[in-house]
Amino acid sequence: MIMDHFVQEKLKEWNLDVLIPSFKDEQIDEETLLLLDEKSLEAMIPKTGLRLKFKKHLRELLVISQDFSILFPDHAERLCQNWKLSFKDKILHFASQEKKAQELLHKVDNLSPEAQSDIALRLLPVILPTPIYKNGMKMFKPSLEENIKSFIEFKNVGTNMVEFLKEAELTKPFPFVLGLGDDSQCHQAFVIVGKQALQANTLLGAVDTCFKVFYVLDIHFPKQCAPVWEFLQTVVYKLPGTESPSVRLLRGYLSC
Repeated sequence: MIMDHFVQEKLKEWNLDVLIPSFKDEQIDEETLLLLDEKSLEAMIPKTGLRLKFKKHLRELLVISQDFSILFPDHAERLCQNWKLSFKDKILHFASQEKKAQELLHKVDNLSPEAQSDIALRLLPVILPTPIYKNGMKMFKPSLEENIKSFIEFKNVGTNMVEFLKEAELTKPFPFVLGLGDDSQCHQAFVIVGKQALQANTLLGAVDTCFKVFYVLDIHFPKQCAPVWEFLQTVVYKLPGTESPSVRLLRGYLSC
């Protein structure tokens, strides 16, 4: 019997490896993990301490999307519903004018709509550069690489997640998206929040969850890629917020 990869990785991430055999025996997969009720948990996790730890992590997994939907019911699905239909192609065309975007745009016309959607998301930091900002008494201008990795960091499949999370905790004290794949295709997507990696079904889903993490947990957008999140906030989700000049420029282009 093969253990569901998502469930196995979640239990490891939550330091609950001891529960893997029972979850494997009961054939708990990603879908049924989110449906576990109290009676099932008592049968599968008889020890109270372990059961309480598991329930805490499961609540955290569920609460973000649910809370955002309660707070903003008319806005919750805007990214997932409209990105491919209304934004993807225009973003790709706008980015085609940027020299720094050409590496990602290579052979984009031959890719699937899903892969094109991922490329369009990854191009947002390229076409929405971060202006100089003040931190204390010093002025900072992040590099393009910093802009990109603060929004979506892309790594090869097989990346050591334990080591990656340790490093990310020290260098990125804010939520961001991690994609695992090759140059043109994302095979796994995660939202990184502190020491946790919340897996999403798609890169688009990860960006959606990451945005909602900022809102639900009341976290400021990181300066390194603030224009990207501002664009998603005001243009895509249609929520009130400030807009940098690059966001206003892109908004104007998209409205043509």
